[in-house]
Amino acid sequence: MPSRRGAIWRAITVGSVVALLLVGAPLASALPALPSYAGVDLTLATNGTLTIAVTSQVTNGSALRFAMDGNFTPLLGVLQLNASETAKIVGTINGLESSPFTASLFGNRNGQVSAYEVTTFESLIGRESSLVPKGLLGGTGVLPSTLDGAPPLSESVGSVLFTGATGSDTSTAPIGVQVQSSDAFDFAGSTHTLTLGSPSLPFGLPGSLDLNLSFTTPAGEMITGVSGTTTDHVSNDPLGWGAASMHGTVVAATNSSVTVEFQNAPPVGTIAIILGSLAVGGLVAGGWLWRRRARAPATPLVPPTSPVPLGPPPAP
Repeated sequence: MPSRRGAIWRAITVGSVVALLLVGAPLASALPALPSYAGVDLTLATNGTLTIAVTSQVTNGSALRFAMDGNFTPLLGVLQLNASETAKIVGTINGLESSPFTASLFGNRNGQVSAYEVTTFESLIGRESSLVPKGLLGGTGVLPSTLDGAPPLSESVGSVLFTGATGSDTSTAPIGVQVQSSDAFDFAGSTHTLTLGSPSLPFGLPGSLDLNLSFTTPAGEMITGVSGTTTDHVSNDPLGWGAASMHGTVVAATNSSVTVEFQNAPPVGTIAIILGSLAVGGLVAGGWLWRRRARAPATPLVPPTSPVPLGPPPAP
């Protein structure tokens, strides 16, 4: 079975890949194997789970294709690790590829990436992501986040999906990437502040990311303020029942942050239903009384009687 040392180096290798996919964008101009970002979508559930989906594109997918085919050396070279660290990781991977217990996790190095190898590579990252030290991703997951000033109780990298990755290892065609992670927060109270910062980039990468950012609250909340983004668009449910959302653009640099303030929405819909019910009830009661009166029998008219003459009767 794989040793603990092998597990640690697998974690570092997977962590390197995840870090590359998540926060490698700053080097896109100098090292075209790194991704350019399309968007970051965040959704907060009522149980306090913040789901983060990062969608990006690796403009030059060759180094990533080599890794999918079993050769991690070009991909590790992109990360600019020193020769000693690279040699240790490559040596460990070579040992894992030759082991009957772990060989199926890696590509066959035949120069072509098949759909099966793409799926296997996705599974490898998902399988080993729990071993990735948080510090390797800057100690803060995909994006540093706090809710009401508190960090997440737990963080995890979920699924990693690739599109357009099949083909020759040397192909420079772009590869689409979606990385999904989740942060678990203690979600209580009526007013909240979600703060997102820039990742503390590993391996000394410069800290500047261009992001299209969106955030969706749980149902029954309304967004009251956004800072740190441009071209903001906020949508609140006028009835106070549905989720609120915002989207905007942000140039995330070191020490920059985005803040979204939200709170319990006023129960406009519920109040409207109550008032409407009262109004309808009044109309129904009024109609019932009108119909009751309309159906009641009319009171008969008594003909007037002749007045009784006073005094003695007239003489004959």
